[in-house]
Amino acid sequence: MDFSKSFMYVISSDERSNADTASTYDFNFGGFSEPYDDYWCEVISFATVGGITAANSYFLFVAENLASDGYFCTKKLSSRDAILAILPLNAFQDSYIQSDGGAGKFTVKNCRVPKQVKFKWLKPDFTNAVSGTDVNNGGETRWILTLRLTPKLN
Repeated sequence: MDFSKSFMYVISSDERSNADTASTYDFNFGGFSEPYDDYWCEVISFATVGGITAANSYFLFVAENLASDGYFCTKKLSSRDAILAILPLNAFQDSYIQSDGGAGKFTVKNCRVPKQVKFKWLKPDFTNAVSGTDVNNGGETRWILTLRLTPKLN
């Protein structure tokens, strides 16, 4: 893999296309003008601030319709879901949590065409986090995700 052609791709919850009070975040991903179709995607970092209830032991941050390969908790998640970050809530300090990269590494296919991707919070039992109870509690839960995208050369 030629990492010299890699680039950073940063996504923020502030860029969502749906309502600010939901616990899911809709985005158009891709539409790159690069001469490549498929990319190796690696999560570099994920950080969140505000509005999280620390009653759970951890949260999962998941992308739906992004990963084209990989298996992520196949008995609990659909084949369209990929775990991007695992956030231990015992590390919760001053409303800020950061997860190191490494939770998600996968291929994203056909990136020249924008695709609808949904990011979402899941509780330890793999159910959706509830807005106003688990996230967005007392204020909006905001996050930033940093990915490294590397073209897959044929």
